[in-house]
Amino acid sequence: MRISETTEIQIKRLIEVSENEDPRSEIVAKGVATGSIVPGAYLEAAVQWGDCHLLFLTNDCPFEESLNIYLFDKHWRLLDSAEMFCIYSTGSFSDLKLTAPNRVQFRFFGDTDWEVEIFDAPQFRFPWLGEPVGVIREFGFTRHFLVRGHPKPMDRL
Repeated sequence: MRISETTEIQIKRLIEVSENEDPRSEIVAKGVATGSIVPGAYLEAAVQWGDCHLLFLTNDCPFEESLNIYLFDKHWRLLDSAEMFCIYSTGSFSDLKLTAPNRVQFRFFGDTDWEVEIFDAPQFRFPWLGEPVGVIREFGFTRHFLVRGHPKPMDRL
């Protein structure tokens, strides 16, 4: 596992959108467009794990910033995603650290050290339980990574 250089992975913002829509960007790997388009305006970090890439993108919304986390395979097909969002929260991505062969730690909102653990194979997920406050995922019964964190309540921030 390693943090990718800014010359290896970049994004190209595609469309300027209205304030009710998330910006969308195409992922560019080593100067070549991948064809993968995802919500997000700024690439905060990219981590290579084996043949896979874990990307962290923010949406450029200063008063309610969200963080999109994406895991892509070696062909830039999306394996899994999660969004971190807290109403009226001004999240700021920082302190990215590789903490184990398959774990990444960072700070975003909630005065919390967040962690993403990547799995070798998809794991069962019960879609109605198990995500920390502020982590949103699409409905499904599997996941390729787990997000951990215990954000403090908004009245204590």
